Amino acid sequence: MELKAKYRHRRGTIADKIRKTIFMTFGENDLPKITTKSSADVIKNWKESYEIKNAYRKFNDDVFCSQILQRCWTSRPSEEQSAFTISVIKYIFNPNIYSIQIKDEGICHYMKKTQKKMNTNEKIQFLKEEFNKEEEEGEEEDEEGEEGRKEKRK
Repeated sequence: MELKAKYRHRRGTIADKIRKTIFMTFGENDLPKITTKSSADVIKNWKESYEIKNAYRKFNDDVFCSQILQRCWTSRPSEEQSAFTISVIKYIFNPNIYSIQIKDEGICHYMKKTQKKMNTNEKIQFLKEEFNKEEEEGEEEDEEGEEGRKEKRK
């Protein structure tokens, strides 16, 4: 992952710029403000609100993603930059993550999935159902990991 290696030391700054651009693009009426210092309960309620779900659906309109990409990157964004931006959007709006502060392991997960879709020219969609699917996939991975650990102990 080029972005991971090349921008590792600046990833937090870049993610913060993307987050600010998202709020600027929507405006406070469509996307109520929240800070990275908000409690997990406040963030959970924010992510479950109608305004947030509605804002997330709007990313399916290419105009919103294009505006954010144009405002975040000085030149035409590379595939890695686009994947990172999309990953930050998905991470921020995921109702199963009670934080809007970007964590390395979470963003890497989204980067892999987004880059895979980009490499296969699969349409990237912003659907709340995908978060439920991811939760199920995560549980399957946990079960597989647990079985693997049991096998190693034998």
